[in-house]
Amino acid sequence: MSKEERGYGMNDIINRAKRLFENRYHDEPWLALLDSSQERFWIETDNFTEVCGDFVSEDDTRLAAAAPELAQALAEETWEYGVEYEYLTNRGSEWRLDPSARWHKTYRDAEHSVRTSVQFRIVRRRVSPPEVIDV
Repeated sequence: MSKEERGYGMNDIINRAKRLFENRYHDEPWLALLDSSQERFWIETDNFTEVCGDFVSEDDTRLAAAAPELAQALAEETWEYGVEYEYLTNRGSEWRLDPSARWHKTYRDAEHSVRTSVQFRIVRRRVSPPEVIDV
């Protein structure tokens, strides 16, 4: 498996979000605005204004305005790695996590947990930090 597939390369969405968020040149929230006289949509902060263009929809502009917050949320995520095994059933073969399996913090840890002589594959999932919902 390549480094990109393990989550270490340029194609890793979490690392790309971290780079985007770290390279922001302002900390103000982005606002989506409509100039009704020109039918143009704008992205605006206290120190920055950008025309989104004549052919961009209001929904697209609102999505662009949400980009910094979305990138920050994604940048706070991490990867967890697991092992799926191939099981033969009456419907054919199926890939499933072992019921006793646990998620690992690194690809290497998942790889070390593999049972030998069984068909397997390493899988990963994005995990967000815990959010307090009740105090």
